[in-house]
Amino acid sequence: MKELIVTGDSWSYGSEIINPKLNPNIDEWHITNTDYRESHIFPTILGNYLNINSIRNLSFPAYSNDSIFRELYKYLFRDYICHGKSLDNVFVLVQLTSFDRIDYYYKYENETLGTFKTLWPNWEHNYGDYTFNMFADVYSRFIEHNMGNLNRYINQIFSFENFCKIYKIPHLIVQGFYHTNYTPNILEWYDSAYIDNTNTQNIIKHLNGYELKMWNEIDSIRFMNKDKNNHSLHSILKSKIINKPNLDLFYKQHPNELGHAVIAKELSEYIKKYNLLSFN
Repeated sequence: MKELIVTGDSWSYGSEIINPKLNPNIDEWHITNTDYRESHIFPTILGNYLNINSIRNLSFPAYSNDSIFRELYKYLFRDYICHGKSLDNVFVLVQLTSFDRIDYYYKYENETLGTFKTLWPNWEHNYGDYTFNMFADVYSRFIEHNMGNLNRYINQIFSFENFCKIYKIPHLIVQGFYHTNYTPNILEWYDSAYIDNTNTQNIIKHLNGYELKMWNEIDSIRFMNKDKNNHSLHSILKSKIINKPNLDLFYKQHPNELGHAVIAKELSEYIKKYNLLSFN
């Protein structure tokens, strides 16, 4: 029996998916909503399409790519690699998030140990700690930059793909969305400013030799639609709406139930087309 392992942020977790029979003001992670949410999100629907009954969804709202990969590696080492358990029967789906998000290990004052905390540099946020708020403000104003974000992003993907080669793990990488401009209207988000090779203003044009070489060596099949100007799950849904303007696939900032169903179908067809369930 295969296990579908999914790691991602709120998109693969199912934020804003709330049972219409429940109080609409509850949080999506409320226990009374779990069954409804999990049955309507694309990881579960995709598992059904692929005839995979065992699904481990490691996703959580507001995760950074740091968090996404950390939780994935933790799970794979804890449940498989450290026990010498075969990885032949897993399929890993990585849903990447906006690359501006970043994690830091933070130790609270008067505490011996700390924890990883995520920064969202382009989003005003109260992190619940004065010192960390000050650090976040300095980082966002003076340190955070798209060039640094892109370098980290490429290295994360490149490292993960080589990890999968070492352990022969069948996998698929998908970009959920790019939200680094933080416009309130989800239909105004776009991919091309960050990865469009034809745009002379694009930051990828300013990569130095080794970074560009790394980007070009990232598998353009295992990274779904990598070389297309608009390749994210968000762009897939937008393309459906362009063709059918009355089609409603989003809530405020996340796919609705129909949006999740569309994503699952697209992923299933892509995985089957390229025979990605096996490692090759």
